[in-house]
Order: sequence, then C-alpha cells, then structure tokens
Amino acid sequence: MARRSSGLATVLAGVGAALLVLGAFGVWIDAAIGDADAFTAQAGDLIERPEIRTALAEAAVDPLFEGAPAALSLQREIAVGLIAGVLADDRFVLAFQQILRLAHMRLSESERGPIRIGLESVVDAARDDLAQISPLLAGRIDVIETPEIVVVARQEAQALRVILELARAYSVPILIAGAVMVLIGVLRNGGRGLVAAGVAATVASAVLFVVLLATRAGVVGGVQAGRAREAVGAGWDVVVSGLLWTLAIAAGAGVVATVLGLLFTGARRGRRATA
Repeated sequence: MARRSSGLATVLAGVGAALLVLGAFGVWIDAAIGDADAFTAQAGDLIERPEIRTALAEAAVDPLFEGAPAALSLQREIAVGLIAGVLADDRFVLAFQQILRLAHMRLSESERGPIRIGLESVVDAARDDLAQISPLLAGRIDVIETPEIVVVARQEAQALRVILELARAYSVPILIAGAVMVLIGVLRNGGRGLVAAGVAATVASAVLFVVLLATRAGVVGGVQAGRAREAVGAGWDVVVSGLLWTLAIAAGAGVVATVLGLLFTGARRGRRATA
C-alpha cells in the first residue's frame, strides 16, 4: 500500500532547508569575519585592490601636505603614487595584517564606536621613498601625526557586532536543526519533501543575497564620499566574496534538489498509473 504524503512533513522540509542556508550563512560569518586569524589572512587580497591602495595612500599623505609650502604641495600626486606602489609590495602585507588585526580587535572589543585603522605603518614603510621626493617631506613624518581613518561607521559597526554575536551563538544549532528537519521531511514525503527543500534553499539563498546587497549599501554609504568610500566598497567585495560563493552553491544545490524531487515524484506517479 502506498504511503500517503504529509503536508506537515513537506513544510518541515522547506523550513529545514531555509534554516540550513541560514545556519551556513552564520557559520561562514563567524569563521571568516569573527575569527581574527582568518580575517587578517585576507590582507593580501585586500591590498591587491587598487582602490584600497590609493585610498590608504591619500589618507596617509594628506596630513603631510597640510600647511606645507606651495612648492612641496605640487608633489602630492607623486607622493600618493609612490606610496600606492609601496603598498603593492609584498613586504607591506605583514604590516597590513597588523592593521587588520587591530581593526578586528576594535570590532570585537569596542562597545559602540566606529571601526578605525591607523596608517602610521603605511607612512613608515614609505619613509625612504618619500625622502627621495623631498627631505623636507620626510622630515614632516616625525612631527605630523598620521590620523586614523574610519572604515565602518558607528551605527553599521554596532549592527555588525550584533550579527557576529548572533552568528557565534546560534549558527551551529540552527544548522543541526535544519538538517534534522530536512531529513525527516524527505524520508516521510520523498520527492515532494525534496522539492520543498530545494525551493526553500534557493529562495533563502536569494533573500540572503539581497540582504547582503542592502548591507553593503549601508556600510559603504556610511563612509564619506570619495576614495575612502570606493576603498570600503572594494574591501567589502573581497571579504564577502566567499559568502557569495556559499550562497551560489546553496542556490545551485536547491535547484538540483528541486529537479531531482520532481523527477522522483513523476516516476512515482508513473508507477502508480501502470500498477
């Protein structure tokens, strides 16, 4: 006698698949952004982006030219290009890792403030090169304080801290609960459960993708327009690229599950018709 399908089991499979995607989303956030070592390991990929190198170079150079003689100010673009070139050198990756580690510490430990990065190491790395442009310019390094720049504004930084806390606390339980629910739904309803799980996984992946786009707009929009905003946008794209691939894989798996479920359901109906 054929086993009757259960509407509850179908819902269970769909909800479980959505929870699986959400749990995987949270696990990735905790692993790639919440972990200091994993976060700082992205230094090489980040510094390869020209938008980031140029923004760092401009932020590091500008204080040196404030109040400088007119003849020296004419050399600003040369200094920016020179420092941007220094930042492209592999030697700077280690220094940039330390900058990212400090930024991550501020993300993890600060209560409400924005996330800033310091550029002293950028200027120090280019000291000898700047001296070739002008000894006066190199001499200003020791007397002019290099400012910190905001890379994530206060409101967006606080939202990111909340997301990290939630991901760290609930991602694995959600992942396990989702897997159990999908297993029960598919075992009980077969192809229909698989279709429900596949559709839910695809939709959940698409929704999270839209959420990421909206979050990017908020984070980038919270930074002053100009080179800094371009750099933050480029940095965001580097950091979340792995998450986008994760969502793409989840959506692809959802489509495959849906197709297999439909094929299984069609084959089952065919057998019933010929019985």
